[in-house]
Amino acid sequence: MPLVTQASVSPDGKYVTAILNSKDGPSVVLSEFGSPDLKTLAILKEGRDRVDGITWIGSKRLLIAASYAMEYSKKRWRQTRYFAVNIDGSNLLEIAATEYRQATSWERQRAKNIRLVDTMPEDNEHILVQVYDYRDKADAVFKVNIHSNEFSKVFINKYNVHTWVVDNKGEV
Repeated sequence: MPLVTQASVSPDGKYVTAILNSKDGPSVVLSEFGSPDLKTLAILKEGRDRVDGITWIGSKRLLIAASYAMEYSKKRWRQTRYFAVNIDGSNLLEIAATEYRQATSWERQRAKNIRLVDTMPEDNEHILVQVYDYRDKADAVFKVNIHSNEFSKVFINKYNVHTWVVDNKGEV
């Protein structure tokens, strides 16, 4: 396994972020462009966890995709979770939908699997995600504040859409 993967330069060109694979597990690191000094922003606790990707949300905040192995009803898959963090390591926040007690256990489990639809490059405060909504009995699109984890529904899934995408104008 390579020591460093998925290196990415910030939109303003001042920083580089990457996944550092060490004996302690994968971590997300940041460096000023051209500097050999690395700052750890996030490190995974479990050996079974992995960092799947890092996305810049503006030049001051990162979106980290991490996954871990899951098993439910004799089926196995990787469960993706998203975290947002400032480039100074502060305000680490898991992006997670509200869990409704009224939902069945499989609906609550399914709602934990969030899929990124768009980073909304013109908006450094929000992202669009697809997540199961037990009220719709389908995946819906939500606009999420990456500083507060506030979800607001953009589209109700009345057509049983399986995968939501945006066009070249950023419209769902």
